[in-house]
Amino acid sequence: NSICMKKAIYFTLGLIVLSFLTNAGNPENGKVSLKTPINKEGKCFDENSRVLNFGIGFGYNYHVYSGVGVSSRNLPTISISYEQPWSKRFGPGLMGIGGYLAYKSSGWKSEYNSPNYGYTYKSSYNDIIVASRAMYHWDGLNSDKAEVYGGVILGLRIGTSSYSEEYTGTWSGTTGYTNNNSKDVSVGIAYSLVAGARYYFKPNLGVYSELSYGITYLTVGLSLKI
Repeated sequence: NSICMKKAIYFTLGLIVLSFLTNAGNPENGKVSLKTPINKEGKCFDENSRVLNFGIGFGYNYHVYSGVGVSSRNLPTISISYEQPWSKRFGPGLMGIGGYLAYKSSGWKSEYNSPNYGYTYKSSYNDIIVASRAMYHWDGLNSDKAEVYGGVILGLRIGTSSYSEEYTGTWSGTTGYTNNNSKDVSVGIAYSLVAGARYYFKPNLGVYSELSYGITYLTVGLSLKI
């Protein structure tokens, strides 16, 4: 996991550098003005953009548990998001707004066994995140193929959890039994601060990567203009 994480981080940094280099070759980048018209050619995010993102997120576990004899399961976060520009410009750029939907599953298991006694504890967590997404796309870092952007994700986290325990043998007069009736549902705030980069290798299809804090640490995926 750490190797994949490092590769994904390098991929993100590479996208950011590529975006800077691509924008550095655009002679208009040094002439950003508050009067820049909305209908601006040569931008991968403009007033006509409608972007659908499919991502896989890494590096964040909402339910951390560790100890002797404990094994954990922490699957990547699967997300889909949509973004389009706000009708008015915000300074030298556009504000992209849209929605965000994500799913994450994790859990842990603790076991102990002896000749006369043993137990197994299991816990499973599933989180669904429904949120809004606002990203700022500055003209100076927005070219025809690449861009760098940043913003926030804010919404709700709906979590379900289950817990079971199983005892075998006899210990202190207690015989083995199984209990798997513990289930719970919770709702809380979900948020994330985001810095991302995107590169289009085809007019309507590209790759993106985002460094963030709050929902995932790192997300990589595909961007599709619709």
